[in-house]
Parts: sequence; C-alpha cells; structure tokens
Amino acid sequence: MPGMGGNEMTGTGTVKDNDLEWTVTVNGQNGPMTMTFKAKVDGDKMSGTRQTGDRPASDWTAVRKPK
Repeated sequence: MPGMGGNEMTGTGTVKDNDLEWTVTVNGQNGPMTMTFKAKVDGDKMSGTRQTGDRPASDWTAVRKPK
C-alpha cells in the first residue's frame, strides 16, 4: 500500500484483548525503515510506544474523535 510520500509500505500486526502491536516497513529513498508500535486501548483512548530502527522509543497517545 502507498505510505508516506507515496513510498511503498507493508505491515503486520496482532490484537490480544486491549493490547495491539504492529510493525510497518516503508521503502524510502534511503532504503527500508521499520517502525514497531505497541499500544493499549482504554475506552476512547489508545497510547503506547513507537520504535524506529535503533532510535530511542517515543511515546504517543490517540483519542477517539467525539461523534
């Protein structure tokens, strides 16, 4: 599927109860870059970490948009 900047992107993932984990690889002009996301769903919120290559992990949070 097309990813960032129109580059090809592939991924796989798992869901177990409220825990999610997925890995995405983007083929960019500097070669493939792999990102691994881990998250926990809590009601209308989801938060976790993103690991990109050998860089330090970063935290992220998402909130469902109200209807």
